[in-house]
Amino acid sequence: MNEAPIKRQRRWGTHLERLLWSLVAVTVVGIVVQRMTGSDDASKATSVPAAVPAKTLAQTAAELEAKTARDPGNATAWQQLTQVYIQRAAQTLDPSFYGRASVSLDRARSLAPDDNGTLTAGGALAASLHHFGEAEALAQRAVDRDRFDSGALAVLVDAQVEQGKYDAAEETLQSFANTKPGAPVLSRISYLRELHGDVTGARASMEAARQAVTGAGTFQQATLAAYDGDLLLLSGDRAGAAKAYDAALAVEPRHPIATVGHAKILAADGKVDEAIAVLSKFVDRTPVPAAATLLGELQELQGKSADAAQSFDVVRALAQLQAAAGVDVDLDVALFEADHSPPSPELVGRARQAAADRPTVYGADALAWTLFRSGDIAGARAELDASLRLGTIDPLIHYHAAAILDAAGDAAGAKVHLQEVVDRNPWFSFALQPEARALAGRLGVTWPTTSGVGS
Repeated sequence: MNEAPIKRQRRWGTHLERLLWSLVAVTVVGIVVQRMTGSDDASKATSVPAAVPAKTLAQTAAELEAKTARDPGNATAWQQLTQVYIQRAAQTLDPSFYGRASVSLDRARSLAPDDNGTLTAGGALAASLHHFGEAEALAQRAVDRDRFDSGALAVLVDAQVEQGKYDAAEETLQSFANTKPGAPVLSRISYLRELHGDVTGARASMEAARQAVTGAGTFQQATLAAYDGDLLLLSGDRAGAAKAYDAALAVEPRHPIATVGHAKILAADGKVDEAIAVLSKFVDRTPVPAAATLLGELQELQGKSADAAQSFDVVRALAQLQAAAGVDVDLDVALFEADHSPPSPELVGRARQAAADRPTVYGADALAWTLFRSGDIAGARAELDASLRLGTIDPLIHYHAAAILDAAGDAAGAKVHLQEVVDRNPWFSFALQPEARALAGRLGVTWPTTSGVGS
């Protein structure tokens, strides 16, 4: 596959947020906002221009709001406003922007229901709400009308990946690369390579994406630097990851992904109290699931159970707000609750539905782990092949596989997966550190003791 890619994502705490922040970072779902040049040429609405700097989004939204008030029959302006509201939701994690985007989309549909700008905006909104089947259908309609529509191609590849249609996504991505190479394509290449276990290739593509957005807004630059930090941490390069997170924070001091990454490095270095202080200050001002989840897990490690419970309540409250705004959070919530609440039939049901709706490696992993936590070892074992099918090196997936195989009586298989965790990133989860260390002891795997949590 040529240099060409996908939107980054993870589980609750990072899964939803990465999906959203990527919209701001490199226009990954075909942002159609022009730089307020005054042009109303509808043909430009299906292009993917340079990303609007995050710091100007509020101003851009205000200008488009004024424009639609002056000219309510301007379909292009309504399409653009829909996309800006999606970006604002990503930037702020304020779910009220989804409602505003929906209203703007309704106006665009009333004026130009079959226009590619309307179809792409609708697909982008559906994707941001995790309604990937709808996003795929809308994007495919736009691509069928214009196979060179880069915005629609971006939405289509994202929707395909988020439904586990990896082969189809690669084909779509190649078309996207041929149509409009650049950061949106490169970021998707990075993610697909990461999914297939090629971290070196993923980093190369991410670095190319960072070069492609040189001169963009600080939020965009910081987001890509933070993604690079995540890739470095994934591969076990803690020092390199720290530098990448620091670089992101140097240009955007309160960047969410970089802040969480920085706190992970502190905790892995044994500076848990310092990490808690960083996260507490951040969550007080910017309550996002990733930060609140990590904060609660570190508080638990320090024996601060009451504080941890409050942090986890913040995560649940944020999930409820997202769900009330129409976001499908079943996958994220199922995995979070599997480690932070007693097992229940309801939780297993949510995980099954999420895996059915999104049969990705992460959907299969979430279902496998939820079944494991509920005591259904055979059911959990049956989901492992699907979660491991791409060769994804995510340490959390491999730890889940190790624990499930151990419970199923396959100590040799469990040892292989746990060694993979140790070799790459034993700081993969602070919540699971005690369990992981205990499993390592039973399997005869040497767990690092020179630094970090649990040393």
